[in-house]
Amino acid sequence: MVLECLISAEPAATHYWTRDSLPIAESTKYTTEQFDELDGRVTLRLNIRHLQPNDYGDYQCVAGNRLGKIHKTVTLYGLQTLFLLAIVTSAIVWHTLQHATF
Repeated sequence: MVLECLISAEPAATHYWTRDSLPIAESTKYTTEQFDELDGRVTLRLNIRHLQPNDYGDYQCVAGNRLGKIHKTVTLYGLQTLFLLAIVTSAIVWHTLQHATF
């Protein structure tokens, strides 16, 4: 799953992702990328690997400079639905739908 945030600030801002008010550290679960756009904006990307139901929730993209700090919340939500298939014997198949809203 990839979450993105577009940042435009003058003077330039420091930026990072948080979850539950805590900065997200680089790990095998989370990686971040930064892309400098041609017009002075920055795209900040959060990659979430091996998405699990406990990963659903609110993430914040935070940007700040000497003039202040602002954040934008991105809500990642999903739905797990149990389907029963009856082909000779019953089988259980988990189907996960994942969505992100901004």
